[in-house]
Amino acid sequence: MRFSSASTIISMAAAILLVPAGLRAQPALTTIQDTLYKADGSPFEGVLRINWRSFEGPDAVNVPTNNLTVTVTAGRLHVRLVPTTTAPTASYYSVRYVASGSVQFTEIWSVPQSATPLRVRDVRIEWPPMTSAVVAELTNVTIQDVQGLPEALDARPVKGSGYTASRAAVIGATGELEAATGAAGDCVRVDGTSAPCSSGAAAAIGFVDSETPLGTVDGANATFTLGAAPNPAASLKVFRNGLLQKQGLDYTLTGNTITFLGNAIPQPGDVLLADYRTGGN
Repeated sequence: MRFSSASTIISMAAAILLVPAGLRAQPALTTIQDTLYKADGSPFEGVLRINWRSFEGPDAVNVPTNNLTVTVTAGRLHVRLVPTTTAPTASYYSVRYVASGSVQFTEIWSVPQSATPLRVRDVRIEWPPMTSAVVAELTNVTIQDVQGLPEALDARPVKGSGYTASRAAVIGATGELEAATGAAGDCVRVDGTSAPCSSGAAAAIGFVDSETPLGTVDGANATFTLGAAPNPAASLKVFRNGLLQKQGLDYTLTGNTITFLGNAIPQPGDVLLADYRTGGN
């Protein structure tokens, strides 16, 4: 029995030695814990996007290039990071503060080894060495850093194969921008097709301004005639001595005939003018 127990102990020790070194222990981590506020005194709400380039942590632990997003609610920040001050070469964390969907500012952290939690002021570097890597971290803002921008870019129309500069644009069947076809003087319809402006319904639409209705202005005649029937009828505006008359109260309209009512009948010396449309809506 003793021999068996000794054999078991030796076997367990051998198994431990065979475990890869990288799996035996987690790298030492330093806790950064703080309460963040905005300049108006309200707690910071948003996320911290922490980026770093490959470096070597304590005990030669390899930390490859990656990033981490930390949510800050009611100003409370809590994150654990591998120390950078023990790295053989200068290593830093680039930290972007993102609120309301956009990057508010960026700062650099240099994290020492610590058994007790540190505050942001303990790891923030006011004037970091401006290496090309650090400059890239400070100046590069990705599309994903701006809330809603990827969705907005996906939703915008893009140029299709039929797009041509200096022409009216229409939305094609695939949702892409295409150029309207036809002659330069054609009219473009709402469905994207085009045709000469003198054809179809467009030719029937007309505007008449300051027409004098035909009829005797003597205080007795109440019927006057227009050159064409207003279409729509509601487009007719009749002015008597510059005052707009109300249809149905001062006059009625039948076709192109105006019939004045009661006290609205034009008197000698009155000036009548009419504006209206012909055709269309």
